[in-house]
Amino acid sequence: TVATVPYTYYHCSLFVALAVLAGTSAGLISKLRLGSLLPAAILVAQGVQAWTYYDEQVKAQQEPVADTDVVAYFRDHAGSALVPYYHVPQLHYYSPKLKTIGYDTDWSVDRVAKAIAQLGPSDLVCAEQQCRAFEASLPNGWIQGQERITRDVKPEMWVLRTVPTRD
Repeated sequence: TVATVPYTYYHCSLFVALAVLAGTSAGLISKLRLGSLLPAAILVAQGVQAWTYYDEQVKAQQEPVADTDVVAYFRDHAGSALVPYYHVPQLHYYSPKLKTIGYDTDWSVDRVAKAIAQLGPSDLVCAEQQCRAFEASLPNGWIQGQERITRDVKPEMWVLRTVPTRD
């Protein structure tokens, strides 16, 4: 299995930086001999940090993501699939019988076509705009069907069932 991920994205709250700022501020306040303000400053900083962390977690729970829909689609699938690289780890975990190849979202249509030709009959997972480009550019007869697999997520994710033919 190939995953084209030379790096990993880490997303972090900017309020983690505020925690460092609060600690630095507390240190500076303590040096100014304003000891009575130190506990109040720490409490305020901790309260703001806790509130923003809670708010971010609530927002993350409410925003739909494509990952769960993609995993659900391939749950009992035992073929092969060409998927955006960021879906490869969860598909390996939840669908171990599925042979997955990850592609970078900036791959050209020719490069995707070569990967499909190597895989043979497979499913190609792509965002709606990208799928339209693949449909227009892949050789005639390669796409046997299509299906939308996400609900309430932008961009919508689709599966193109491909069967490459030899010319």
